Amino acid sequence: MFHQTTEEWQCEAFELAGEVVEGKKRLDLKRLRFICSRCGHIASAQDFADIGADPERAAVECIGRHLNADGDPGCDWCAFGLLGTLNGGRIIDGEKDDGTPYERNVFDFAPA
Repeated sequence: MFHQTTEEWQCEAFELAGEVVEGKKRLDLKRLRFICSRCGHIASAQDFADIGADPERAAVECIGRHLNADGDPGCDWCAFGLLGTLNGGRIIDGEKDDGTPYERNVFDFAPA
C-alpha cells in the first residue's frame, strides 16, 4: 500500500479515464474501475450508477454492499472501515478546506 497526494491520484485517474475535449481536460468518472481489496471484484463507477448506487462510492465500497442476489449479500467491504483496504489499496493524502491534513483509504484502480 502506498501514499499519494490527491493531485497524483487525480492524474492517474485521468490517464485511465480522461480525455481532452475542446482543449479542456475531462475525467469520465463512470469509466474508472476499482478492485475490491477483500474479494477482488472489479467494478466501475458506471456499474454503481447502473444499480442506482452513488458512482462516487466505487473507489471506497465493494459493489457487493449494494447487491442482494438470492439472499447472498455478497462482499460488504469498504475502504473506510476498521481494517481499511487490507493493505491492498492506497492512501490519499490531502487537505481539508481549512488546511487540516487528512488521509483517505481507497481501492486500487483496475487496469483499463
